[in-house]
Amino acid sequence: MDERYIITAVAKSLKVLKLFKSSSAHYTLAELTQLSGMNKSNVLRILNTLESENFLYFDSYSKTYILGSHFNSIMASFSYSDLKNLIHEDLVVAAKKSNVLIHFTIKERDALVMLERVFPGNINSLIFASNEGEEVPLHATGAGKIIAA
Repeated sequence: MDERYIITAVAKSLKVLKLFKSSSAHYTLAELTQLSGMNKSNVLRILNTLESENFLYFDSYSKTYILGSHFNSIMASFSYSDLKNLIHEDLVVAAKKSNVLIHFTIKERDALVMLERVFPGNINSLIFASNEGEEVPLHATGAGKIIAA
């Protein structure tokens, strides 16, 4: 990637957004400053911008930031993307025929993004370290090890 075409302000804003890995995540300004490794004034300006565009919401009672309505609407459209709809029935058939859990993932740089998880008929729930839409290092999953091989 040619660094000349990277917009630093956007990269920093995305770095802050990536800290909100679950929809229930909430952080104070101090926590986001520490986790991002950026200075407080930069983080505050980023947070104010993201809040003004409804990507984040500031809870004045708890003094924490949470994901905002615009971000949630984007995630809702992501979870019903054409790609998932196109392949969903095939994943269900594969899970039933093989009697194994099926993960539908895409590779993003050195990680996998899990788009969908389909359970076979005999299993209806398990606890996983990752959720749909989250990045997982290639070495941490069976699918990632296959892709890396």
